[in-house]
Amino acid sequence: NIRDSVRYSAELNGRLHRWSFRKLQSIIEYKAKLKGVSVVFVNPARTSSLCPICGGKLVPNGHRVLKCECGFEADRDVVGSWNIRLKALKMWGVSVPPESQPMKTGGWKPTRYEINTLHALYG
Repeated sequence: NIRDSVRYSAELNGRLHRWSFRKLQSIIEYKAKLKGVSVVFVNPARTSSLCPICGGKLVPNGHRVLKCECGFEADRDVVGSWNIRLKALKMWGVSVPPESQPMKTGGWKPTRYEINTLHALYG
């Protein structure tokens, strides 16, 4: 309850609210470096509002579920994590959806199998 009980300056409150997340980030970065794994920091802005399949705008379809016109539907946290991974892959120069040409032109609608394959490939 430290976040609820402490009322200092806006700056200190901000630091307290970010502390555990930054600490977790530091630990992950440290462990990754020990194993020789590269760490990429990705801006999480708008990652849970864009479709990882076609890049379209997602709309709520229930309490936590988001849906796209292309037929894609998933939990908002899953969508956010997929899009963060896709952003990281793009930073490394890997071509990932929705960058592929069929998705840009809009001439492709994913099947359930293709959505599952995307999930298997990109987590």
